[in-house]
Amino acid sequence: MSETMHAGKTYLTDLRREPRVLIQDPFHTVNFYVPITTLKAYAEQNDMPIFTEFPQSPTAGQDDPVMRQLAEAAAAAFAHRHQASGLLLDSILDAVCANVLGRYGTSNSTASVRFHGLAPWQERRAKELMDERLDVSMTELAEECGLSTAHFGRAFKRSTGIAPHQWQLGRRMKRAQALLTGSSLPIAEIALKCGFSSQSHFATAFKENIGVSAGHWRRSTATGISGLDTD
Repeated sequence: MSETMHAGKTYLTDLRREPRVLIQDPFHTVNFYVPITTLKAYAEQNDMPIFTEFPQSPTAGQDDPVMRQLAEAAAAAFAHRHQASGLLLDSILDAVCANVLGRYGTSNSTASVRFHGLAPWQERRAKELMDERLDVSMTELAEECGLSTAHFGRAFKRSTGIAPHQWQLGRRMKRAQALLTGSSLPIAEIALKCGFSSQSHFATAFKENIGVSAGHWRRSTATGISGLDTD
């Protein structure tokens, strides 16, 4: 690569050409490795025009705000891991494929994009798995439904209106509410039972999604339960 790399820019490098980079100063990057076969499969599975190749040597730095935001989201997901991190990262990679195909790729067709949802049995099975296992990954869900990971994420959202990790978070919130109301378990224990890595992570997620703290919600809804924990 003969070009100087600049902060905030997006660079697409074809690893088949064995690129070389001279590093003279410390730097931080977020790297997405996306095989050409993955892009072709993603396009096919999502009824997009068939991906053929990049129009030219994709090395020039691009001001790509979408990719920049996706990189920041991926970095934040790695920095603050939780039970749904796998699903979240799979969704980010799904978005990376869509952005790369839409912005940089060329195709041999101008056919319109058509998205299809899950079959009833696939949607039912995916939801059952997410209810049974709070740490189930997008890959496992997709394999159970006989789909690729990218196709599954898109189809699930088409069928339900929300991404898999958002649906799973909603179920965890409902389970937490049931335990807060129907048991005298400490909030820290409820957090672990609902798949959260810590009480503080649970407290933040609960307030963001329900609107009040877990302790406040428990006190305002519980009746006839002694020894309740507070925050």
